[in-house]
Amino acid sequence: INNEMNIKDNTITNTTNNNLNLNIFGKENLEMVTDEIKKEMIKGPFKMMPKLLQMIYFNKDFPENHTMKLVNKNKEIMKIRDKDGWKLVDKKDTIDYVLEDKNYAIDSYFEENEADFSKFVKKIYNNFRRLFDNRDKELWKQIQRDVDLLLWNNM
Repeated sequence: INNEMNIKDNTITNTTNNNLNLNIFGKENLEMVTDEIKKEMIKGPFKMMPKLLQMIYFNKDFPENHTMKLVNKNKEIMKIRDKDGWKLVDKKDTIDYVLEDKNYAIDSYFEENEADFSKFVKKIYNNFRRLFDNRDKELWKQIQRDVDLLLWNNM
């Protein structure tokens, strides 16, 4: 009896395709901005905007939200993702839009839950709102500086 053993070389190739669908700028997934996060932001409003933008636009757990980026530190332009792809936009106008939009979400939460906050927190937050809404020169200068640093660090 002649037993032939056929040995075959079996090569298994695993190919993993990670397709990431970026959201459109302004339509980001905001599930990370929970009520608890909003409460914490309200308690420290003068530093909340850069923290909020970091959490939304540069969060490693939400790469689909990476919808804006600087193209050059020395230019007042940036890129945002729209339905047709990346487009160049005015940096200042875009950041102003983002700050107003994200601030509105926090303000709305504060108004709906104001009774939950201490007198001290209400006083601090209302002071911040007044300065923010009146575009206080010093506050906006600091926020814009903080946001610039955030953008530069995530180029």
